[in-house]
Amino acid sequence: NLVYIGDTGRYPYGNKPADDVRGYAKELAWSLVREYGAKMIVVACNTAASVALGELVDELPVPVIGVIDPGARALVRVTRNNKVGVIGTVGTIAS
Repeated sequence: NLVYIGDTGRYPYGNKPADDVRGYAKELAWSLVREYGAKMIVVACNTAASVALGELVDELPVPVIGVIDPGARALVRVTRNNKVGVIGTVGTIAS
């Protein structure tokens, strides 16, 4: 089973202060655990992952993974020069 939460009410996150995004991510992650019984959480929002992933990993009682690091590692492996171009929000790039 898959439960998806898209925060369309506060989107986009990229131009919001990091503390606000961190709070949104924690609120949504805890909702997934408490209300939906999530056994694992994937933070697929790059901005949320860049500012909140570490705290979510530390605070939640379930495994939490992001998409930035695995994606970047996979891209570097397939490049010829180990350089990858990135398009992202201010929050993600600043991280």
